[in-house]
Amino acid sequence: MAVAVAGLTVWLGGTCRDPSAPVTPAPLTQPCSSDWRPIRQASVHVMPCIGRSADGITISVEVKAIPRDGVPGEVTVWLWLMRRDQQAIEDRAFDRTRDESTLHRCRVRFDNGDQVERCGPFTLAPPAGDGEYTTSTSARWHDAVYPPGWEDPGFAGTQGGFLVWKEAG
Repeated sequence: MAVAVAGLTVWLGGTCRDPSAPVTPAPLTQPCSSDWRPIRQASVHVMPCIGRSADGITISVEVKAIPRDGVPGEVTVWLWLMRRDQQAIEDRAFDRTRDESTLHRCRVRFDNGDQVERCGPFTLAPPAGDGEYTTSTSARWHDAVYPPGWEDPGFAGTQGGFLVWKEAG
């Protein structure tokens, strides 16, 4: 299933993989974006991932330099959990789909264009309700507590694969 809205990257399942490795099906324990997604403001590609753990949900993102842009040096990468809410998507109110308590960030250093670095995994408490969840991410050269655009209700970041969460019971 894909939803295309300006500012929202498509919601697709996939598997985390080395950028040079062939795509092979893997167990749905760590759904990731189906491919590397560019974040031009930081000269990097990202592959956000989400998975289950004994304690809840894990989120992480793999990051690599965009070769034609050179090596960015250090970048800050933010990631957070988003709940898929069709009405919020239609209203472009992505602020209703995220919880600040799930926001994490890493400072990643690149010494060459072949590096793949990971931010996370971070373990989050189980979501409060059933639904589809994804990891969203953003990156920039400069460090800050919040990613640029966080206060904008229409800011969604770049999403990874999705995970269907059902509460036990």
